[in-house]
Formats: sequence, structure tokens, C-alpha cells
Amino acid sequence: DTNSNKFVTYEQIGFGEVFAKADEAIEIPIGLSAGKPYSIVFGCGGAKANIGCMVLGRVRYGKSSVFHSVVINGAMKYSPEDLKFWLLDFKSGAASSSYINANIPHISLVAANNSTEDAFSLLKLLSNELEQRQREFNSFGVSKKGVSFSDIAEYNLYIEQHPNCGKKRMPRIVVVIDEAQDLIPPMGLDDADYTNNIKVLLTDIAN
Repeated sequence: DTNSNKFVTYEQIGFGEVFAKADEAIEIPIGLSAGKPYSIVFGCGGAKANIGCMVLGRVRYGKSSVFHSVVINGAMKYSPEDLKFWLLDFKSGAASSSYINANIPHISLVAANNSTEDAFSLLKLLSNELEQRQREFNSFGVSKKGVSFSDIAEYNLYIEQHPNCGKKRMPRIVVVIDEAQDLIPPMGLDDADYTNNIKVLLTDIAN
């Protein structure tokens, strides 16, 4: 809550006993603002939100608390069939290390205490996953005589409407990065080719 230091209960931010359904957007509540639930929204395609967000603040201003709120609240709100997390941190970031042995089914990847040089490999893994999903969209669509999917929401809707098609819902992937600024080395210390490759990968993933 931005107006006090009081704890926020899960009842206050609308959690029930049944997982919420992930339609066009993933909305993860992280607290209260002006007495109302405040959520970070991850959309896709024509959904009502951008695909990502950045949390900024000084040291000890609660950025890691937001990191944990996104992971824990997202896992409590959505089924692991609908939501998966990739947790990354760089240099001084340590938030993701808390989940190495957590055994939370929503967490697909924990990459803690990475060097800047690891960034390219990790982002390439994510890029490869997105490419594999696109191939799945295309090949499955062709096998269904021209059915096309513009995004994961349309694909999952088709799967839901055709339970005997032999496919499962595809979970959204939310990548949570601690110390994301360390993806790009400071000016004067960076390698031009490395930095360009990182920027290309980030652009491809965002698109």
C-alpha cells in the first residue's frame, strides 16, 4: 500500500480458492494503491497492456519485494498450465536465488548471480523458446486446414474449444530480471558486437 506500511492480505487483492483464467492478459496484483488492488499487467497481441514493465528505485526502496510479489502472487493466482516464470539476476542481484530449491511448479528457470557475459546465452534461450512456439502455431494451424493464430491467446482459446485436438494449453512466460541494467555494460566498458547482439535479441523478444 503506497499510503501506509500495513500488510496487505490476499483477500484484499481478490484471491479466491480457484486459479484465475489467463485470457488475453496476465494481471498480477502486487499490493494496494489508494485502497484498491494494484496489478502489473502483461498483455499480448491486441490485449489491453504492454508486454513488460520496469521497476525503478533507490537502494532499499522495495524493488526486490516487487520481484517476490510478482512471483508468489502470480503463482497463487494462475495455474502452472497458464503461467511460467523465468527468473534471472545479474551481478549484485540475488532475488532469484531464493527460488532455487523452492519447488514451485510455475518456475521453469532460475539463473542466479549471472555475469554480464551470461546475458546473451540466457536471452538466446528465451528467443529459441519463442521461435519454437511460433513453429508450433504455424504447424498446428496448417494441420487444421488453414487455422491461424496471431498470438498465444488465440491458440489457447482454440485448444480450449477443441479439447480432443491432442494439444495442451501453452503457458505464458513472464521473465523477471533483477539488476536488469547489468544486461548492458556501462559506456566505455562495453564490447560493441556483444552490446549489439544483446539489443537485437531484446528487440526480437519484445516483438
